Amino acid sequence: YAMGYGRTSTNWGTEETDNIDEALKMGLRQFYFPPVVNGRAHRWSFLAPTTTLAITVAGGYDYDLPDNFGFLTSEFTYAADEGYEKIKSVGESRIRALRQMGTVSARPRFVAVVSKAIDRTVGQRFQALFWPTPDGSYTLTYAFEVLSDALSEANPYPLGGMAHAETIKASCIAAGEEILEEAQGPKWETFMARIAASIEVDKRMGPMILGCNEDNSEDYGKGSNKIQRAITVTLNGTAYD
Repeated sequence: YAMGYGRTSTNWGTEETDNIDEALKMGLRQFYFPPVVNGRAHRWSFLAPTTTLAITVAGGYDYDLPDNFGFLTSEFTYAADEGYEKIKSVGESRIRALRQMGTVSARPRFVAVVSKAIDRTVGQRFQALFWPTPDGSYTLTYAFEVLSDALSEANPYPLGGMAHAETIKASCIAAGEEILEEAQGPKWETFMARIAASIEVDKRMGPMILGCNEDNSEDYGKGSNKIQRAITVTLNGTAYD
């Protein structure tokens, strides 16, 4: 309707339908990865889900990540109560350098996330390269930035939910205006006002307390890493150091 085509889809021709589809795709992309507001590009909290990855001896040390994986937003951690330090993210060249020294089987300590060979029939995919080779089965938890699929009958709902619905609509209308006019127009200003409001809403999803501002260069855990400061744990009313 905003593009001047009316609300009756049976009256749309091929060109109108193509323009509408492109406006939807463009509008969603510029909402998910918004323009700079107040000097920074915002990253949505709802685009960073937490998931798990099972690694095993039989699986080796290279593991495919989800098809909608964009990039890591947290480090890989082991299951609760296992007491192992988090897996440190390093560059791919570091993993290669470690592997060239020979086969080592132990609990993975390092990981590099790299892009796989490009297959244009499915799009860009990523994998995690671990070192050492797993000596057992582990369930790792991590968070990542989602690359959302386009809307379709099978995928009818955009990410973000009701709180950002008007911003998504404003983004798609602004995209439609840009497609027709080949330039940003008044609808872009409406979208920018809406995106600023959505960012303020999304900030409420952040942590209320960021934690202690201290040197965490040495993690707590088993193995070679030693505890750097005393921790008191209370169990059934008794304090243990």
